[in-house]
Amino acid sequence: MNKWVKWILITVGVLIVLALIATPIMNSIYQWQIEKARDTSRINDIKMIQSWLEQTYQDNAEYPSSLDDENLAIFLYKIPKDSKEWEIINWCTFWYTYEVLTLNKLENQWYILSTCLESKSNINKLTLDWGIYDNKFEVFTK
Repeated sequence: MNKWVKWILITVGVLIVLALIATPIMNSIYQWQIEKARDTSRINDIKMIQSWLEQTYQDNAEYPSSLDDENLAIFLYKIPKDSKEWEIINWCTFWYTYEVLTLNKLENQWYILSTCLESKSNINKLTLDWGIYDNKFEVFTK
């Protein structure tokens, strides 16, 4: 066999091995980026809903009892939905949670708005907020 043919076969073999090694690595990087992008969308949705809740509070002196409240419809055309709604990942069901709290006999004056996060780096970074849930991104009454 010619010296160049051996060299070409070895080079092609090395490239095939490198491609086989790189494919799972690239796939995990891609998956990680997709998870982070979905988490960013969730956080933006939560902040948008929080803004609408605050506008409703300014008009009505109380927070709506649910996200389906007709007073919220003035500011909120359509309630955002999680792209993985009702899926369970990292022991957390994906959907936007809104809880209205009554403290000291004052109804609808406080709330907790939360969502699950998918990316482990986001969970470690954004859920250490002394909130009620360990693996959720939460916002509270201002």
